Amino acid sequence: MIDLSIIILGLIIIFVAAIVQGTTGFGFALTSMPLLGVLISLQTVVPIMVVFGLFANILILVRVWSYVKFNKI
Repeated sequence: MIDLSIIILGLIIIFVAAIVQGTTGFGFALTSMPLLGVLISLQTVVPIMVVFGLFANILILVRVWSYVKFNKI
């Protein structure tokens, strides 16, 4: 069973990684995977990062969708 302090620390790590992703456009997994890998097994961390990374990218896509000029592509 995962301790509550590990869950809180993991959420803080994910929050910081989301700030890095939102600021730079990349780095969510690069920031969070090594830190979460110390706390939890990698077999658990990888699916969590896929879900949170997908969610973060969808939020960024929704925010910048109106700036995309499809006729220029």
